[in-house]
Amino acid sequence: LVLLILFVSYGNLAAIGLPAGAGLTKPISSFRRALLFPARLLLRSLLFAWGFHWIKVKGKRASAKEAPVIVPNHVCFIEPLYLVYANLPMSVGARATMMFPGTSAIHQLLQSIPLEKYKEPNVKESLYT
Repeated sequence: LVLLILFVSYGNLAAIGLPAGAGLTKPISSFRRALLFPARLLLRSLLFAWGFHWIKVKGKRASAKEAPVIVPNHVCFIEPLYLVYANLPMSVGARATMMFPGTSAIHQLLQSIPLEKYKEPNVKESLYT
């Protein structure tokens, strides 16, 4: 619980001064991107505290040029945490989950793309911009 609070607090501190929706229109600065690396260590510590001492990965990791998109199985909430730790990816998620007070700053730093879940199936209309 302490690590989770520390992770969320660090995300909020790193996002100070970012306007709402800053990651949607242009990339965040390299300084803000560098602030994410300590968050990776906090995430790994959190996974370790939850009992994930060693995470075995099968296969060979492809470069970003070979595979620019990661499509996870997403069975539980642990997989997104590991993916953020391992890759610092940009994600797509429901807009409602990105508005939680504790995690909204982290989503903004990761430049998550909010998706309006209950709109028409047209992709252009359902992306919240």
